[in-house]
Amino acid sequence: MVNSLVPRPAGLQRALPPRRARRVARRGAAIFVVMLVIAGLSAAGMFAVRASLSSLDSAGRHRQMVQTQQVAEMGMTMAISELTRDGQRYKGQLVADYVAPTGTQRDCRAASPARKQCARIGKQQLQAANPVVPLVTTKSGTSPSGLGFGDVSANFGSEIVDLTVGPPAPGYPMSSITSSMAFYRFTVSTTGQIVPDGVGLNDAADLKFAASNVESRAHVLVGPLH
Repeated sequence: MVNSLVPRPAGLQRALPPRRARRVARRGAAIFVVMLVIAGLSAAGMFAVRASLSSLDSAGRHRQMVQTQQVAEMGMTMAISELTRDGQRYKGQLVADYVAPTGTQRDCRAASPARKQCARIGKQQLQAANPVVPLVTTKSGTSPSGLGFGDVSANFGSEIVDLTVGPPAPGYPMSSITSSMAFYRFTVSTTGQIVPDGVGLNDAADLKFAASNVESRAHVLVGPLH
């Protein structure tokens, strides 16, 4: 009787059957493939999340810039309306001696370089002239503001500069103009801004506090003025 505890010679070691050997090899390959699939799916998921966040951020920035553009257009439209309504007053401000501004109106003549002819039309000034109807709807309870649910506000300011005598408006009856009257051309530069809530609004908030700015410019012919 042969003792089973006695090791067999090397030549007598029992080899695995071919079918079982192939099964073990396949099992190792399957684990490797599964790990590759999990890694690929994880990478794809991370890329999808990052792409989604990037798209959301881009959409928010686009929305903010569109709103800022609309605020600038509103400021320009209201400045032109105010200028054509009372052009004589603003012509007088541009040619009169320097008078320091009061209230919330910013001193555009103190800018660098200083402007000798300058007047301002700002959101605060226009809102004070018509306090009943807000220029931009504010949030109230669960109702959004004119800018949505974000904690931001709209602001704009227009500078009126470069007063020059211009040609008469096409089709205007020249027979109604006296020798002391003329048409005048103004340059209106408007800055529209989206600013965080809590920032003290001037006629144009300090640029360092604004979340976004859009500037526009127009040449306006007004008259006849004395």
